[in-house]
Amino acid sequence: MNSRYTLVIVALALIGTVQSVAAEETTQEDCKFTRTSFEMTIPCEWKTPQEADGGDPIVIDLGDDAGHLRIYFSEETASLRKIARKMRKTARVERWKLRSRRRVRIDGNRALATLFDIRKGALKTRQLFYFFNVDDGRYILHFGAHSKRFDYRRFRRVAASFKRRIQSAQVVK
Repeated sequence: MNSRYTLVIVALALIGTVQSVAAEETTQEDCKFTRTSFEMTIPCEWKTPQEADGGDPIVIDLGDDAGHLRIYFSEETASLRKIARKMRKTARVERWKLRSRRRVRIDGNRALATLFDIRKGALKTRQLFYFFNVDDGRYILHFGAHSKRFDYRRFRRVAASFKRRIQSAQVVK
């Protein structure tokens, strides 16, 4: 139970002041708390230029106790390939070791999914991964940690780096 509370505290620190509402009454501007999830629309400064002009919002979802982080893009907004390329470059700059890199096609959507298995010995977290997928026309970026002891401070730093990468990513016009 402490893990869930810690995850919510980290989410609040990461995203800022939010408003809690019942899950069934949630709108895009509001937050949703359940036993295992936290969802809200990212503030304007997190948005790509196109979304800042009134496009579909990017939504961040801190999932279960495993520490999954999903960032949703509209298909018209973000170029999956370009963001994946930028993240690979950033990962090299941060000297993360890419254990494997593979690309797969998603059913008929012709969207590439790039899976990174990243390992760093200094982390308590055994494995981190980024996974691009398509769900209901949205691109999903996963950040996950498979470990009984999740490093929340590391999670917060990585999530902040996602913000910088998304801001610098090129947008499909």
